Amino acid sequence: MQYATQQKMGHYSITKISEQELLSFAPGKLFPELGEQAVDPALFPPTLLSPAGNARLSIHSWLISDGSQNILVDTGAGAKKSRPYAPYFDSLTPPFLERLQAAGVRPEDVDVVLLTHLHVDHVGWNTVWDGQIWRPTFPNARYIFSADEYRFFSAPENQIDRHRTSFMARADSVDPVVESGQAIMVSVDGSEVLPGIRYLPTPGHSPFHASIAVETGEGVALFAGDTLHHHAQVLRPDVNSIFDAEPEKAQQSRLRLLEWASVPQTVLFGAHLAGTSVIRIAKTSEGYRWREA
Repeated sequence: MQYATQQKMGHYSITKISEQELLSFAPGKLFPELGEQAVDPALFPPTLLSPAGNARLSIHSWLISDGSQNILVDTGAGAKKSRPYAPYFDSLTPPFLERLQAAGVRPEDVDVVLLTHLHVDHVGWNTVWDGQIWRPTFPNARYIFSADEYRFFSAPENQIDRHRTSFMARADSVDPVVESGQAIMVSVDGSEVLPGIRYLPTPGHSPFHASIAVETGEGVALFAGDTLHHHAQVLRPDVNSIFDAEPEKAQQSRLRLLEWASVPQTVLFGAHLAGTSVIRIAKTSEGYRWREA
């Protein structure tokens, strides 16, 4: 497992801060629409599979630093969180903060947290348990996320089986930063939320999912969130994962993401891609292809 991958883009250093690998899903279980192609080595080369033949997925954050500020994109599953309906995220104790500090950043040094969406494995380290309450992990940070997504996961009529873990995650990992006054809720409409940083609408995986584009001065760093989970979806963008709530919208968003990513000087940073988790996309007459950045 790679604990850190670093890319230099313009005035930013972008570092992968790993939390864990998730190796629970066979390709055919993760992508049921693939059918017999779930064993196609062109889609699932050995480097992207576990020894047991399951898809390799990574859970991590991205640290963006320019010497004057530190930005985190997504915050993993977190520690000591009760997740009875998602056992692979239940009561974890990963050394995430130690890995962040090894990259030179303490919790109090984080200035901004950008959340692509409010699922359990993207908001966990927003908060830590201090023995009495869940408190914001990053005391000096502004936490930026979709206002519409927060409303969706707060509305009682949406508390169905599919979303029950998201409601738990909202309660212990998002509500405390709202209550602390550190939350900035935004519209996901492609406009800037900070200078050079835009929230791009890519709904489908979650109702108001965003991908995040960061202008670096030497191209665009494009943070995919869960618009795609595995490299196989670059070759087969029509295929959804079992985690995509609205399949048709998810497929459309994935195609938009790949089109954006194929623009020269754009680098795609995956939220769950294995390996370096950083790829470049090329558009060909046969579709899209990827290579490690």
